[in-house]
Amino acid sequence: MRPISMSFYRLYVQAECAQETPNLKLIRGAFEEALVEFGLNEPDLWLNYVQMEREVAKDGARAGAIQQRALNGLDPHLKETFIRKQVMAGLSA
Repeated sequence: MRPISMSFYRLYVQAECAQETPNLKLIRGAFEEALVEFGLNEPDLWLNYVQMEREVAKDGARAGAIQQRALNGLDPHLKETFIRKQVMAGLSA
């Protein structure tokens, strides 16, 4: 049974990223689970995933793919919010 709390996923990802050698498989798995539950309505979750791929995994190509998935997976009313936050955070492609 999956946790139904964004705060759980955020804490879990934060703890995994803080490890000396982050386990990218676990981190990506947590993000993917969270996206299944909350991805439609949480642009910040997508942004956090993009940021993790760029900063922790150092994988710009994967970050770009996640950006595209966000644009396809978010509620249409939240796409503009995602793009604005992405530009403000300096995460745009």
